[in-house]
Amino acid sequence: MMKILRQAGQKKQEEQPKKPPQLPLRWAVIIGLASGTGVFIGTLTGGVATGFGAGLAMAGLLHQVMD
Repeated sequence: MMKILRQAGQKKQEEQPKKPPQLPLRWAVIIGLASGTGVFIGTLTGGVATGFGAGLAMAGLLHQVMD
């Protein structure tokens, strides 16, 4: 009985927690460029909604181009 409990305890200790998946580099580039575009257009026009729309459009465009 003790042997079974020891083996069960050892199996739990040997298992390493899985690392969460990392964000691919292409998505880091897409998010960075889309954010920069949104801030630039938003500052240029003075409208938050316009900047948000431009950033969203840039993210969609880059996602299609970089795929």
